[in-house]
Amino acid sequence: MATLTNNSVDKKVMNLVSKSQDVNVQVAAAKAMATFFRSPLVRLSATASDILNKFVRMYNSKHFESHEAALLALSNLVKDNTISCMELGQTPNFIFQLVGSLLESESITLLTLDILREFAKHDALRIKLYEFDIIPKILELSKSSSERVQERLLYLIPLLVTSDDEITLFQQADGIEIVFNFLKCTCSEVRKVATISIGLLAENAFAARIILKSGWLEHLYLMQSSEDQCSGYAKIAIKHILDANLVLKFAMTGILDYSDITGDVFYDVGPMKTSEHLKITQIYSNELLNNSIPTWILNITEACQIFLIHEKKFRGTLDSDGFQLPYDTELRTFIKSSTLKINETPDLEEKIRILAVYAYDCLKNYFTEIASFKMPRDVADYFGGPMTREDAYGSIDWQKITKYRCHFNTNVVPIGLPDSAGYRHRALLFKFVADKVGIACRCVCGEYQIAYNAINIQNELTFVVNLMENPGEIYPADSKEANNYCRI
Repeated sequence: MATLTNNSVDKKVMNLVSKSQDVNVQVAAAKAMATFFRSPLVRLSATASDILNKFVRMYNSKHFESHEAALLALSNLVKDNTISCMELGQTPNFIFQLVGSLLESESITLLTLDILREFAKHDALRIKLYEFDIIPKILELSKSSSERVQERLLYLIPLLVTSDDEITLFQQADGIEIVFNFLKCTCSEVRKVATISIGLLAENAFAARIILKSGWLEHLYLMQSSEDQCSGYAKIAIKHILDANLVLKFAMTGILDYSDITGDVFYDVGPMKTSEHLKITQIYSNELLNNSIPTWILNITEACQIFLIHEKKFRGTLDSDGFQLPYDTELRTFIKSSTLKINETPDLEEKIRILAVYAYDCLKNYFTEIASFKMPRDVADYFGGPMTREDAYGSIDWQKITKYRCHFNTNVVPIGLPDSAGYRHRALLFKFVADKVGIACRCVCGEYQIAYNAINIQNELTFVVNLMENPGEIYPADSKEANNYCRI
């Protein structure tokens, strides 16, 4: 290729496209240029010429071979080429003709999908595609028996469906269900691309929530466990779906990562093996008291109201389903207090990083002494102060919890209700508070209600925080002390 371009062969072939009157020569030249356009330098050179308009005229030809050769050349010309892509997309009637050719022969359809994929990368052109009813067209195309068409289509969809409005439109047309149905395709390559497509769609939190409601998450788990070419992509899709629903993520994995921000309302439904068991808060509240563990809720939203429940006044807020959530006044006060303490020490993370360079002991003392990082001790005090592992298991006063549940006839209980609680309550509260004050924090809960928190300083230093026997102590993540504390 380099030898040919160095000898200006590409320019000579380009001239044949422009000047030859012989259709067969034009077709051959267009196919040759399609090969040359695989080179970024040739694409750049062609962009500065008038060759694009020549190919558009060939594309508009009624001669099939000219039409196909021009489409092949254009599909390669616009690849990763913003200028040519925008110019082609703004050519009068081109998008209309392009969308209309989706249901033609397989070769034309494949090339059309390639160009649409490039168009969809640009907001202005993607919007124009919607003006020509692109969604119904591609969903009609999903019925194609061609596996190659199915693969190209599945690669296009995540680029075409990006905003919440586009996702809503796609969902209303049963597009998400159609994509998931490809997971059952007999062709392994189509299944793989469908899994990739779902993972890319799920990068949008709104789409991820819709995907979760569609009920396909368990199928993705099965694919993940199959250990074939789809399993890795299924894992990515699952991660994106769970990242958009932290309650479910915490229930199924026991982990809230550094990037998982809990917000003003979060609830802990306990460990869960399957996503199908996750319900809306109202259902948890109305479950028979003797048949379920309580759902612990952290709620510090400001929009509080007084509700009457069984003729008793109850302070709470409404969730997205219109259910009355318990509101924890003490927790909100605790959060405000912790925030003020952190703000007392400007540039806290930078000071920690500098101290860590010199000596861990110095850093450890700094954490223990500074007023702004008494948060671990405050969290421990919130649940009864220092506590051994053995004492943690029987620390909650279940009689008090039962009294609350019966009084309000609910299974949704404020996490701060028990005066004393162990690992899981402390770890979750610490994560909740850390998110509010801007400390990068990870919460990990395992079996036997053992849980721990890790904090990360400027993506360089990671420490485990003791919230139990010696609240406020910190240990380097790979230390013996950390391993002993985190033993699950």
